[in-house]
Amino acid sequence: MTDTLDYAAMQMLIEHQDWWFAPAEAHGMLTALVAGNHADDWQILLFPGTNIDDTAKKTMQALVAHIDQALAKNDLRFQLMLPEEATPAERAEALTFWVQGFKIAITSLRERSLVNLDEDCLEFIADLDAFAELDTQLPDSDENLLLLAELEEHCRMGALMIYAYVRTPKQSAK
Repeated sequence: MTDTLDYAAMQMLIEHQDWWFAPAEAHGMLTALVAGNHADDWQILLFPGTNIDDTAKKTMQALVAHIDQALAKNDLRFQLMLPEEATPAERAEALTFWVQGFKIAITSLRERSLVNLDEDCLEFIADLDAFAELDTQLPDSDENLLLLAELEEHCRMGALMIYAYVRTPKQSAK
């Protein structure tokens, strides 16, 4: 699988299938589930109480595999699924959807006691609360593009941090 994701193709599929989520939101949810080592929970969050057709199953399994592969590599290839050719306002809106999706999934895992996180991971999750309130009506400017790039990088690194933390063997207290 390639290192980039086709946001526009995913958007078209979502619209055609009449799914309830946005591409970035689904990617955020799946990222949190993969990072939290519960990737198989995607059906619970994305298609609750519904029969899943082959298109949904194949699409989500491929996306989960792509995310897992990217997070597992030590070369930091993991990227958020956001529209490539977009205005700052469109990209900011997609970023808020990604953040919302990530928060939905990580909160679900934490509420069910499926993942325990350290202080740094919890601080990142707290940062996401502020990101979710991002003003998406950003005018085109280099400053706004830089701001978005910094927020995207913070989200990217936070997902990588949670992935690494969850998979690091913990030392038991003696």
